[in-house]
Amino acid sequence: VGMVELARQPYPCHPSPKRPYLYNLCVAPSHRGKGVGSLLMWRCEEQTRQWGYSELFLHVEHQDTQQLYAGKGFHVSYSEPTFFQLQLQGRAVVPSGEGRRGGWMIMTKR
Repeated sequence: VGMVELARQPYPCHPSPKRPYLYNLCVAPSHRGKGVGSLLMWRCEEQTRQWGYSELFLHVEHQDTQQLYAGKGFHVSYSEPTFFQLQLQGRAVVPSGEGRRGGWMIMTKR
């Protein structure tokens, strides 16, 4: 039906100490919109508190995903510039990944 991974990982901007990192949250298409993803996220938040942490982080690469997590109380705490923003800054950068149009961002929830 759905799955998520939660591990203690280095936060990209401040690698020490490790912090709870939520990743690979997915729900089967037939079960989307039924609260499965919200339940998985809630369980990660509970585990984060049991570990003694007050903050959970994740990364997103798409605007629609950012909006989904923002609706759950996450906020952007770090953002990599998009390819377009780098072009405006005069930096010579080649985007990685097929069809990649933007940067990624780190979102956190306290």
